[in-house]
Amino acid sequence: MSALRLPSGLISSLLPGLLVVMTCSCGTSYHWQSIDKQEPFEDLWFEVARLAGTHGFAPNHALTDRGKRVYVSVWREYPAPFRFGRRSRFKAQFLPKENGKGWRIEFYIQQQVVKDMAHGFNPGEGDWSDSGQDVAREQVILGQLRLFRNRSHSSRPESTSLDFVTRAFDQPQERSW
Repeated sequence: MSALRLPSGLISSLLPGLLVVMTCSCGTSYHWQSIDKQEPFEDLWFEVARLAGTHGFAPNHALTDRGKRVYVSVWREYPAPFRFGRRSRFKAQFLPKENGKGWRIEFYIQQQVVKDMAHGFNPGEGDWSDSGQDVAREQVILGQLRLFRNRSHSSRPESTSLDFVTRAFDQPQERSW
């Protein structure tokens, strides 16, 4: 039985492409949720940090950098010593819009799990493996960002339908008993 022999030129021409395919398939890619906003950067930064904190994603001060417009939370762990533990973290970046007016906020919530129950009590960094994204929570945060509007930049009228309530309490009431 003879071995299959390929021309050496064919192997050398296919090798770089094969290496690219192998290296691309190893990492996890994430789908960034994004929203465009017109508010000033500082207002958006504080709103994203507030929302992240509300959802339990405290900033990782070593990785979060307002100057670079990047917010990364610490891992939020959900230990499960008799099952598979999981953890998640929030990542966001702020990109200036091309027209120079406003910002694009992009974010995702990364999830990891411990697949070996033997390490469920005290998992090391090497025990965690990627488990995709928390799309449901991303959608909630995206909805909250859609509702955010800085009061100084909103286009609401001076008088609202509830103004009569505040006027009624501002003026003394005359009562005839």
